[in-house]
Amino acid sequence: MRPRWSNARRPERALISGRFPFASAYADLGIDFKFNNDDKQFLGSTNPRFSWSLRNDFNFLKHFDVSFLLVSSIGQLRQYNQALNNPGSVGFARMNSYVLPYWTPDNEIDDYARLNSGSSGTTINVWRKASFVRLQTASIGYTFSPQLIKRLGISSAKLFVNASNAAVFSSWPLWDPQNGGPTPRYLSAGFNVVF
Repeated sequence: MRPRWSNARRPERALISGRFPFASAYADLGIDFKFNNDDKQFLGSTNPRFSWSLRNDFNFLKHFDVSFLLVSSIGQLRQYNQALNNPGSVGFARMNSYVLPYWTPDNEIDDYARLNSGSSGTTINVWRKASFVRLQTASIGYTFSPQLIKRLGISSAKLFVNASNAAVFSSWPLWDPQNGGPTPRYLSAGFNVVF
């Protein structure tokens, strides 16, 4: 089921059906005048339609080297029930769990429900596009010239900086689209010396 919260459905029509205005819209697919699991229809796929990765290493200006790894999944959907604006036991019916937009008569949006709209009896899941491109790893290094360091008794030296989970590009509204929660970003630096 795809929830819709637009002003196309007037409050009068919703009140006649006994539903709150601007709550989720349902379709009686079984045409039995009941809303149950038989009426739930998933439109989309939870598996990516296409996955790819790209790795590249290159050198420039004689002493610099750069490498990166991009990974991506395209075309999958992921549950995003925060759009129901039904916070559960934390501030039930009074606030969002996160600072999210919500429908009001002055803010007639179509991608988030009014507050507490998910507690009207029939349960649904909201699904959103979770396609992403992730800069999984990136590193840059500088190898010192042998002529510069041989006076110090060093045969080779390299300074480098690495980043893991450096960036994620996605329209997913919260956290990480791949795992649904926060994913840490690691930064490290080092200095390799051979005497």
